[in-house]
Amino acid sequence: MANTTNFPNGFLAGVTLRGLPILQTNPGNIYWVGNGPGVGGSAGLGPGGVNATRFSGASDNNAGTYQRPFATITQALQMCVQGAGDIILVKPGHVEFCTGADGLMAATYDPTGAIVTSTGGGTYNFRMNVNGVAIIGLGSGNFRPTIVFNTATAATIPVRAANMSIQNFRFIGSFAAVASAFTHISSSSATSTVTAQTTGGYCTYTSVGAVSTIWPGAALTGSTVLPGTYIVQQLTGTANGIGTYQIWPPQPAVASFTATTGPWDFNIESCDLIDAGAALNILALVTTTATANTSSGLRISNCNWYNNATSGACSLVKPGAAFDRLTITDNFINSQAATTGALLIPMAALIFTNVNIGRNKASKPTTAATGSLVTGSGSTSSGMFYDNYCWTLATSTGLIITASTGIGAANNFGTITGATTNPNAIINPTAA
Repeated sequence: MANTTNFPNGFLAGVTLRGLPILQTNPGNIYWVGNGPGVGGSAGLGPGGVNATRFSGASDNNAGTYQRPFATITQALQMCVQGAGDIILVKPGHVEFCTGADGLMAATYDPTGAIVTSTGGGTYNFRMNVNGVAIIGLGSGNFRPTIVFNTATAATIPVRAANMSIQNFRFIGSFAAVASAFTHISSSSATSTVTAQTTGGYCTYTSVGAVSTIWPGAALTGSTVLPGTYIVQQLTGTANGIGTYQIWPPQPAVASFTATTGPWDFNIESCDLIDAGAALNILALVTTTATANTSSGLRISNCNWYNNATSGACSLVKPGAAFDRLTITDNFINSQAATTGALLIPMAALIFTNVNIGRNKASKPTTAATGSLVTGSGSTSSGMFYDNYCWTLATSTGLIITASTGIGAANNFGTITGATTNPNAIINPTAA
């Protein structure tokens, strides 16, 4: 029989139309969020929407449907189920404000167009805390969903669960030296155990002597625990501490091991990081955990960073410890000032494995001699640094990755002498 499609092998990377994924085969539920303006209601709201005013009829008391969207991402996350593959679609024009270390204060609109913060409803704590959820922004340009970081340098979005993704958002730095847009959260526990599968169809993980908070949705690692194991829910014990937790998938028992949990496989894709000014800026997109291998699988791809900071160390990723499977690909960074730090990641003496850093483009008017994109001295790290481009004002040996990282390098271009009269990059590393 002849093929009934021009694409008989399917679409391995999925299909999107103007950023909207084709969702017919999605296994989970789909929830809609949108508090932005739009003719006839929230942006894109068709006939039969919540109200007939110019501005949003969105509410966290709605059902989260296209016609009756939630007003906050928090509410949508509260409806999602760990590991179910739920998707949150955020409408064009949606805005929320990140005001502190534990989440966001939502913003809504009244019919006059004034922004009204939800002081009556308290703080909406936007946390990346449900395993497997993708948060997808709709729209293009400045009409994409926007998160504004203001009020405090500690304003950040905590990432607690594994396998989460956020796509097509704008992140705006609107306070001096905001430390990081996203902060990974991890935990560790000594002398833990995993039981074999029960008649109820799941295994349990028992934490003994927890030294930090354990969050449902996080990846569980240690000893012979299967890769990709995650915590579904707590069953007994102290809340988020010593106790028994349901985990998935089923697996053989593991006796007496030191466990760690963290937000494995966090994905940021097609987002913009924008500084509102030289004194209103974000210094990092992601800060990872201080426990080794609890941030494994971090991926940042197709993002743009328009960096206006005039001081401080600015890096796309600031690692607290080494981890596996770091991917930084196809990003663009334009730094307006001679800030310090490697623009992609300062690895220091940490040992990273399976690094994939490629096809990034960056410009930075710095005079630092080495490591404009990547620095590090962990000579036994592994992976590839390839097809990257960087322009700087560094003189003498202005390398874009230090030679002592241990990561293989091929076909990278950078300005070596920093000459403004002939700024075209050449193969790097190389002699001046």
